[in-house]
Amino acid sequence: MFRRWFIKYILSPLLLIELLGGGGFTVAGEIPVRNNPQEPISITSNKMTIKSLEDKIIFEGEVFIKKGDLTIKADHAEVFMSESSSLLIDPSAQEKREVSRIETSGNVDIRQGEKHAKAEKGVYDQKKETITLTGDAEAWEKEYRVKGKVITLFIAENRSLVEGSQVIIHSGVSDLNLGKK
Repeated sequence: MFRRWFIKYILSPLLLIELLGGGGFTVAGEIPVRNNPQEPISITSNKMTIKSLEDKIIFEGEVFIKKGDLTIKADHAEVFMSESSSLLIDPSAQEKREVSRIETSGNVDIRQGEKHAKAEKGVYDQKKETITLTGDAEAWEKEYRVKGKVITLFIAENRSLVEGSQVIIHSGVSDLNLGKK
């Protein structure tokens, strides 16, 4: 009985902090390094469920994800964990878990600097540093706006790949409305 209580109320929250952030905290006034894979991921939501046996954490309701200057809002998110590759380098190291990917759904809204994208579903791959958007996917920045069946954002490379695209490039227009296909 005590063991179950200890795991649920003491160990699980501490484990979650270690899994999501790696124990790193940003000091007020510190400028985060852009595109740093080791940067902590902060996630807030109305409800969180940890599924330890599935290596998954589920966030529901007003999900807000932040990593450096990248923010993602959604109705639902599933965080998938994997073992750190540091165990292969140093077998004596303690087992460490890290985020491998985050699947978001429902009103997915992504922002990074002046870039903005939205879709019904989004998959963030931590290792590849990509976000793949599907379901009415669109992205815009300054004077262009693009819609596509699939939009893949390559965060570290500052580029995107759009499949089945429709693009508007216009100078001096503040509201780029693509309308429906």
